Amino acid sequence: MQRSYADLFRADYLSADGGDGDELAAKVRSWWDTARLQRLYVEFLAAHRPAAERIANGTAVTDRQAFTAYIGVLTDWRRLVYLDPGVARELLPGEWSGTHASELFDEMHARLAGPAHRHVERVRAR
Repeated sequence: MQRSYADLFRADYLSADGGDGDELAAKVRSWWDTARLQRLYVEFLAAHRPAAERIANGTAVTDRQAFTAYIGVLTDWRRLVYLDPGVARELLPGEWSGTHASELFDEMHARLAGPAHRHVERVRAR
């Protein structure tokens, strides 16, 4: 018997007075603290963009340095994922940094995961 891994929940906004997208965007801001989440995304970008740029520009990184950077980016990203409601982009503030933060995380993960895992395997083999 195969069990599903995850269930997907989808909802449509139905307003008694026929509200529009602007009303729904205001509701989203009242249901979730998108201003705080925006600040956290900006902080994430400020904390990790310099390292991402150095790595992208070809700065050599040891496996140990990759591990340290990877753990930092992974730890900071993990809290954001649980706070983000994942609503449609058009319902979020215009200056939304979540998309840029997600792209940065994906880039850092792609560049650092392999070397970080090699470091862990080397330490475990000792």
